[in-house]
Amino acid sequence: MRRFLSLVAVAMLAAGCQTMAPKAPAENQDFFLVFFRPASAQLTEPATEIVRQAARNALSQHVARVEISVPADAPGRSLTEGRFTAIQNVLSASGVAPELLQRLSLSAMGMQLPGGADRAEIKLVPPPAGM
Repeated sequence: MRRFLSLVAVAMLAAGCQTMAPKAPAENQDFFLVFFRPASAQLTEPATEIVRQAARNALSQHVARVEISVPADAPGRSLTEGRFTAIQNVLSASGVAPELLQRLSLSAMGMQLPGGADRAEIKLVPPPAGM
């Protein structure tokens, strides 16, 4: 019985790992979640690649604007400007026009999620219908 339970546990872990594997990004994806290194304005390498994908999608979708939501600074921390700039630099280097970039504050709900203090959201906003 113990051996059977061990095999079931291993199978469940393998299945869980398989479902957590990153999927190929869809070209019509318009929302991206990125994480910074804890308590810093430095993007992780996977986050940098996500921002690059957001840039590719923004260019292919001909978006009206790119909303970048970063957490407000906590007392004793001043990371908001640096985090926005880090994302802005990757988007601009990838060909997104700076005038399309708009900084927003991350929602209170977003801040309460695990890792919320070290995350940012990128939303691609399409042009108005008919344009």
